[in-house]
Amino acid sequence: MGRKNFTAYGFTLIEMILVVAILGIMSTIGLTSYHASLIKSRDIRRKADLDQIKKALRMYYNDHNRYPTPGDLPWGGEFSEGTMVYMKEVPKDPRSKQAYNYSVGSCVDDFRLAAVLEDESDSSIVASHSHCADGCGFTWDTTDKDEYVVCAD
Repeated sequence: MGRKNFTAYGFTLIEMILVVAILGIMSTIGLTSYHASLIKSRDIRRKADLDQIKKALRMYYNDHNRYPTPGDLPWGGEFSEGTMVYMKEVPKDPRSKQAYNYSVGSCVDDFRLAAVLEDESDSSIVASHSHCADGCGFTWDTTDKDEYVVCAD
């Protein structure tokens, strides 16, 4: 009887486990990077939203010599007075669990807008706090280290 020659094609179990492990590591790295980019993009949007709201508030101030009371700023709705539309839609925080904060100081010409950033190490947080110093009835809570602030200037 002759001997049959079988050639094995395919992968061994060790090779398959190694490939699955490498794919798992690469997926983890990719998802972590994706999550970080989502956080960064939401924080960029928050800063841009506050800047747009600030511009609308300044236009309102130019027309009325005062800023609107916090209850008059319709989050998610149209910010208008009579026929003048200051913002078609006042933006809300990109995450429904969080909200922007608007407050008016004891001075008629000052306000503060604040948003909690997800990236607590963002250097613009400290810069925003030093730009909008205490005054007009505003004080900083030292626990608000993740809060980005925009003021009337």
